[in-house]
Amino acid sequence: MSLTYRANLTRYHERAMYIVVALSFLAVAFKSLAVPVLVLSVVGYLVSIFWHQRGLSGWVPQWIWNGLVLITLLVTGAQLYMSDDSSAIDLGVQFITLLMMIKLFSRQGDRDEWQIYALTFLLMAAGTAVNEDLVYGLLFALYVVVGTFGLALFHLVVEERRRERRAARLPMGRVYAAILALLAGAVFMSSVSIFFVFPRVGLGFFATKKRDGASMTGFSEKVELGSHGVIRDNPQVALRVYFKNGKMPQEAGSFHWRMRSFDRYDGEAWTRTLRQKRHHIQRNKAFEFQLSDALYNPVMRGVIGARAEEQVTIYMEPLGTDHMPTLWPALGIDANPGALRVPFNPRHVALYLDAYNDLHFNMRNELGLPYTMRFGQAPDTKTLRGYSDGSASADTRALVEARARARRRRVGDAYLHVPEGFERTKALAKRVAGEAKDPYSKAQAIIAYLEANYRYTTDLPPTTGQPVEAFLFDTRRGHCEFFASSMVLMARSVGVEARLVNGFLGGTWNELGGYMAVRQGDAHSWVEIYIPELGWVPLDPTPSSGAPAINPAQQWLYNAYDSARMTWMRWVVEYDLERQIKAAQQLGNALSPRSSFFKNNSKDRDGDKDDEQKAAQLNAAALRFWIFILGYGGLLV
Repeated sequence: MSLTYRANLTRYHERAMYIVVALSFLAVAFKSLAVPVLVLSVVGYLVSIFWHQRGLSGWVPQWIWNGLVLITLLVTGAQLYMSDDSSAIDLGVQFITLLMMIKLFSRQGDRDEWQIYALTFLLMAAGTAVNEDLVYGLLFALYVVVGTFGLALFHLVVEERRRERRAARLPMGRVYAAILALLAGAVFMSSVSIFFVFPRVGLGFFATKKRDGASMTGFSEKVELGSHGVIRDNPQVALRVYFKNGKMPQEAGSFHWRMRSFDRYDGEAWTRTLRQKRHHIQRNKAFEFQLSDALYNPVMRGVIGARAEEQVTIYMEPLGTDHMPTLWPALGIDANPGALRVPFNPRHVALYLDAYNDLHFNMRNELGLPYTMRFGQAPDTKTLRGYSDGSASADTRALVEARARARRRRVGDAYLHVPEGFERTKALAKRVAGEAKDPYSKAQAIIAYLEANYRYTTDLPPTTGQPVEAFLFDTRRGHCEFFASSMVLMARSVGVEARLVNGFLGGTWNELGGYMAVRQGDAHSWVEIYIPELGWVPLDPTPSSGAPAINPAQQWLYNAYDSARMTWMRWVVEYDLERQIKAAQQLGNALSPRSSFFKNNSKDRDGDKDDEQKAAQLNAAALRFWIFILGYGGLLV
């Protein structure tokens, strides 16, 4: 019976240990390991199982294994010396992984197996720095549970080896298994409790943090034609949009999320040439950035003010750019709504405009940015044509002329420039515009022509020569960048100031998360024309392309994963002291509803309380929270 007991005990322990090794390896493998090391580690992991089962560990002298460890250390040290600081964690992960593979082959006793468990813990710890994905959370949960079982079995194996005692029952009887399950659950709940007590990355609230985001094609200083088609089918989410009633309105599918504009086309790519002078936008008493005064002239503000306004809440992933997506006409933005209004808050956001009136944000931490945005209804065609055709009042025309002279001194002819060699495009534009006199009518004529004579496709046909003229006169097929670029050049050819704009179009409703997901594949280009009386007005010449076909089951999986990932990012990767204090406030209200220290100040947005009072309230809330935690810990002890 003793031999059977020991055999079963050893077998259970072997399985648990190899599962723990696999979980820790998966937590870092695809984030930090180079392909050769990754392949070598996978092969070594599988071969080590056969190696140990056949008892081959004793065939190789220990000095050889020690030599391999020394060589691995020297090679890693040399790589670390020759590399930059950013790869130090990756090299550390590589060293730990290779060391663990060597231990799997050379293990012969309790000490080696204990070292393997220690190495798996180091890999899981490294995973917190290199792997921010939801998958890491699942691997961590499994690691805690399986690791608890593995260490318990390891203890029994060690005791059996030492005492060589006989047992009357198998090691995994029902009672023992139940005790281990309860122990694993307690360890997991303790880990979760510790997680909520300690914010991520040091003190969190005081430390600069960042995480990987979705680097977006088209949001750089230079955009080459053809880049949009490459990302059309990319499902990675860039924005998540929440609506007040929890439902996606029908018109949301045509929302144009504006990010960046361009003025100069050189025949192959769009660039930005205006001087990048930026102006900060001030907050009002409600801590909201007032955009209407900064973006629009008095005439446009009067048009917008006569229409109903709406509000959405947006969560923007780190996109590798400081441009903030907005809808036209944007009225106001509250960045990080409900955030604690204290001067040392690293989530404090500043907004500013550049020479193109593109909106930028500045935040200390490179994390996701939540913000609410108020926007008005776009003026209808009748209103735009009425102001564009010169029928405005004399006072309005005088104001427009004064603003036009000042504007001409700033930007010159930047928005009327057409490169040399576009004679056919100029001739086509004059023929299409016909007898139209005002900017808006000319632009509408160009849009009607493009929609009637050209077809949308991301499967670009082979061309030679200039891309826009090849699109206009040869292939007559292309995606949004070709439609928008063609319209800008045609509009400029008939005296209409125009520019290219990049951003996103529409989005897909995620019923599981209750938000509209705007994907990388929704990246889009359109046009803005300048109407002197009103300012910049967006127009989209690209015909509807329809959403890419997707299997309903696949879409459901996308939605489920993104909804879970959103929760993971906000409450795990981006968990900081601010969210901790808010959780403490809610806990304090539940435990002591009359407590003044824990009253939620989210409604106190009128600026009456100064920063010192709020900082004092924050400190009191933190103190009470820690008293509760320590008291609870004392009860457990």
